[in-house]
Amino acid sequence: MFGYIRYSKGDLTFREFHIYRSYYCGVCKMIKKNFGEINRLTLNYDIVFLAILLSSIYTKENEFSYESCILSPFNKKRVVLNECVEYCTYINMLLVYHKLLDDHLDDNSLKALAVSKLINKKYLKAKSKYNDKAENLKVGLEKLHKLEQAGNETLENMSHNFGETFGELFVYKDDDKYAETLRKLGYNLGKYIYILDSYEDFPEDSKRKRYNPLANYEHSDILPKTESIINSLINELGIISKELELNHMQGLVDNVIIFGLRNKANIILKRKEEAQWR
Repeated sequence: MFGYIRYSKGDLTFREFHIYRSYYCGVCKMIKKNFGEINRLTLNYDIVFLAILLSSIYTKENEFSYESCILSPFNKKRVVLNECVEYCTYINMLLVYHKLLDDHLDDNSLKALAVSKLINKKYLKAKSKYNDKAENLKVGLEKLHKLEQAGNETLENMSHNFGETFGELFVYKDDDKYAETLRKLGYNLGKYIYILDSYEDFPEDSKRKRYNPLANYEHSDILPKTESIINSLINELGIISKELELNHMQGLVDNVIIFGLRNKANIILKRKEEAQWR
């Protein structure tokens, strides 16, 4: 359930692409600082977007520095390291841990359980700093799992529940004027992620007799229904994003919401339609 919130490279300017890379490398560097080298492997596009979004609101401009990189030892990488980037590394660790627990519950994955135990101390570090976020995520995903176990919930209700949980992670400061708009943005992104993830998983879920809310639809309705919901969510996200007062990186944020989300959805829907929905 990671990696859906991506940029569209073909619609980025050269400058915007390099700013994006600076945030990507900054999040990676901050993960190493806070949680160790190996946890860099948990870096994903969703968290990079959150770092960019929050930084565009809560910082006046990008402050770049140059850091060494294990993948490029002879050339230092330009990075952005700020409080918003650091916050996102903690949120990332919370998400990764609970994703592993969810994989274990859904598939009885011993590998996921083992890895969750290995990173438990890192999770507790993140939880101690952002306990409210951790508890909200834990309660929300436990509720979602119970609904999945019941096996009779609609796609709308399931995506709503995940959206509410995901939306809270976008609220960087509870008591400021951006909180509710960020919550709405995260809520709709959460629905987008849940629905696309359900669509991707449906063929395998069907084979393994696992619950998937798309099973409530007639087979011929699944693709058009999913496309319709995803298009509505992307349009809504475009409207919500305009409510935010971004100090900078407007073009980069717009690129992800207007082009990136749609491109990612089109790739998934087209690939699954051709390969498994005939």
